Amino acid sequence: MATSSHFPAATSCAPRLSGTTTINSALELGNSAIWSLSGGLLQISGGVAGNNRDITISGSGAVTINSIIATASGKINATGTGLLTLTGSNTYTDTTKISAGSVINIQNSNALGTTAGITDIDNGGALQLQGNISVGTEDLTLFGSGISNTGALRNISGNNSWAGKITLDNATAIHRINSDSGTLTLNGVITEAGKADNKDLTFGGAGNITVNGAIAASNGDMILSKEGTGLLVLNGVNTFRGSVTITDGILSVATIGNGGASGNLGRATNIASNLIFDGGTLRYTGATASSDRNFTINAGKTAVFDITTNNLTFSGVSSATSGGLTKMGAGTLTFGGANLHTGTTTVKAGTLKLTGSGNLASTNIIVGDAGSSGAILDATTKTGGMIIGNGKTLSGIGTINATTTIQGTISPGNSGPGVLTNVGNIDLQSGSIAEFQLNGATAGTLYDQLKVTGSATLSGALSISMGYTPAINTLYFVFVNDGTDALTGTFSNAAVNGSVYTLGGQQFKVSYFGNFEAGIPSFTGGNDFVLMAVPEPSVGLSLLGATVLLVRRRRTDLFRNDA
Repeated sequence: MATSSHFPAATSCAPRLSGTTTINSALELGNSAIWSLSGGLLQISGGVAGNNRDITISGSGAVTINSIIATASGKINATGTGLLTLTGSNTYTDTTKISAGSVINIQNSNALGTTAGITDIDNGGALQLQGNISVGTEDLTLFGSGISNTGALRNISGNNSWAGKITLDNATAIHRINSDSGTLTLNGVITEAGKADNKDLTFGGAGNITVNGAIAASNGDMILSKEGTGLLVLNGVNTFRGSVTITDGILSVATIGNGGASGNLGRATNIASNLIFDGGTLRYTGATASSDRNFTINAGKTAVFDITTNNLTFSGVSSATSGGLTKMGAGTLTFGGANLHTGTTTVKAGTLKLTGSGNLASTNIIVGDAGSSGAILDATTKTGGMIIGNGKTLSGIGTINATTTIQGTISPGNSGPGVLTNVGNIDLQSGSIAEFQLNGATAGTLYDQLKVTGSATLSGALSISMGYTPAINTLYFVFVNDGTDALTGTFSNAAVNGSVYTLGGQQFKVSYFGNFEAGIPSFTGGNDFVLMAVPEPSVGLSLLGATVLLVRRRRTDLFRNDA
């Protein structure tokens, strides 16, 4: 049963408490105090005068100190498994120590006393921030990842900041900083203790974290990881030399220098293992820039590059894995090397540009998908143009600016019909396939269309997928050339102009001289490839038989009238 007790000033304090205990009067400690709470809640609202004594909170019960802790040199030690909450503007000047299994929650900018003291968090301990507070230049030392890997420094809610230096001091553990919600802003330097060993630093959680101070490592490498669905913004001129791994969420930077140069991503060399995508997004918000960094996309994962406005050029390449790549953002991402990833490459927004020897020969490519706007694949300055290799597919609803060679498959649209545009010459080579889906009579919304501005050469096969039964004489302009450039060659399985072929289970008459651009699109008079739905042979014969029978009946009637 909970009780409420009032304790007067004391010369020493070592109570063992349970239930709910409220102390409204001032506590004056004559000796070092150990408060052991086996359960329930201890609330202290009347102030604590430490008299240069240490205060240790142990046990499994929760302790909330709403008033001021004032002591010149005494320490605050959290050693229990219960939550210690500090909401007062404390003035103690010594160390705050959080042991393994212990948690301190602070809800006041000065809850940890003056900045003359430091805060140490053992491996398995945690410091929680909430209440929109701004902690001053107090030094913080982390030895681990918190309780159950939830963060040694953890933003619970609200927009909170820490201005002091953060030191990583465990060579065998991961140092984790988490934000559950809201934004945690770190303005001080993050560094490792002066030892020649590597340190692991992970940022995680569903909330946001902004690091304005530099992340530095002078005695060993620092390995940085971004986990959780939240946003991590790195603004400092970072000098750490270890790898960067993006697992989830968004890592946002404004500078990506060459390998070895300091910047938001540190100064690691340009080897592919120093920038690893295990999922997640790399967002670039800076000015037009270039980097020689190579990168790795882990097998089965997708690297997302979100280039918000300007142009970011990678002269480096992706490593040879089954991972995929997605381009987002209104800006331009340029590759100057031959990327080796084999997963799908998708341009959702903005421009993905290939220059020089830049290549995506080992991957399926989608230019624009559902919800995309203005997605462009640009290979106008790429040596040899854009090549879609055997067994690979180019699809989507965006635009390709390139001389394009199709050795594999070209398939406008995505899961449904759409228009794919190629600005430049296109060559559908022997063995290639052009796929079109017909679900109705409207180009782009109900049936697929490939638009070409440039000459077009056809040698491959035509593949039609029917999603409905068309009306007789319906026209489908599936391959539309501009009004001036030549359309040469034919599809191998629809080779003779004006002939009828069965495609996708439907009879079509084909024309290589259709005119989609006319005021009224027509089967002849231009240089577009068009399909016209015609009756099945049995239907045609039935109609012919009905016509003959009708003529015979009319003739019989005439003879009868003559008689």
